[in-house]
Amino acid sequence: MHIIKRELNIEFDAFTSQREELLARSHRSYEAFNADQRHVFDTIYSAIPEGGCLFIDGKSGRGKTFLV
Repeated sequence: MHIIKRELNIEFDAFTSQREELLARSHRSYEAFNADQRHVFDTIYSAIPEGGCLFIDGKSGRGKTFLV
């Protein structure tokens, strides 16, 4: 667990200075989602507090990378 916490701190420190830009970008991306992408994103986002693993499957060119 110590390694995970250390890695999270490294990532947090690396992106702290870009927080406002990343937040604005995430809002723009969310607004660009189609209805299906928004549904999947909302489902994933609401499951975060519970933890666990998620598997996103789909044909190439369907927006999986854009979604996450």
